[in-house]
Amino acid sequence: MIKSLSKFKYYKKFYNSDDLIFVFQMGKVGSSTIIKSLDNININNIQVHSFYKEMNDTLYRNYKFYKDAVHMKFIKRLKGYFSTKYVASLVRKRFKNKKTKIISLVRDPVSRDIAHYFQQIQFPIYEMYRENLEKKIYINSEYFGLDFFINDYFTKFNHEFSINWFDDEFKKFTELDIYKYKFDKEKGYQIISEGNIDLLLIKLEKLNEMSDVIANFIGVDKFEIINENISTDKWYNSIYKDFKNQIEFDSDYIKKMYDSKLAKHFYSEVEIENFKNKLNII
Repeated sequence: MIKSLSKFKYYKKFYNSDDLIFVFQMGKVGSSTIIKSLDNININNIQVHSFYKEMNDTLYRNYKFYKDAVHMKFIKRLKGYFSTKYVASLVRKRFKNKKTKIISLVRDPVSRDIAHYFQQIQFPIYEMYRENLEKKIYINSEYFGLDFFINDYFTKFNHEFSINWFDDEFKKFTELDIYKYKFDKEKGYQIISEGNIDLLLIKLEKLNEMSDVIANFIGVDKFEIINENISTDKWYNSIYKDFKNQIEFDSDYIKKMYDSKLAKHFYSEVEIENFKNKLNII
């Protein structure tokens, strides 16, 4: 979701700009890298994860105390809600009247979910704190070991969000069904033109090879990929690496994620097997 009125003002300013690029995709699939790279060559852009529900409201719908955790940001979220609704109406108007370019990325769904889980790791921690506070149980940092995070990841985090995003969010808003078009799994990208929308779809795993593709799509001579918002640079990197090394996945979870419409549309059987081979499957 667009999170503040500054985004609204920025979009309104560049509403009729011919070079405006929408970066419209789920979180943790490289949008910050695309935005940083576009900013580097002064291309007007706006980043949106959701035009409907707040993304975290969907991801953390199973967390009893999630809304309490964000309550202190109520005014900011309220501003974000109304600015998003208004921008959404302007975007739809633009789609009808002006050619619009959208860049969207996709990622191995298991890697994406783990990355997003840790991006907002404060919510599971707060959930544990509040649950034990109600029981009048004192907790300290020892509660938050790997076993806690692994159990929480499987039992509460919403794993349907990412695999359904192109239907629940992208198609719903743009009226463009990406699944109607065969994706070139070997090249790792696809350009779809439908109505006033030109869409560039890219697999994150191929992003570093896409400089020329993106340059041609946005109409510039050169485009440099500048990586941004990398998990290895985060404060939680140490436990993040331990989590990925020790977590074990059962066959039901693996089937749900890799037999999904999203995984099969974008990734070859070989790629999916390579993803699985990196996981501890029981």
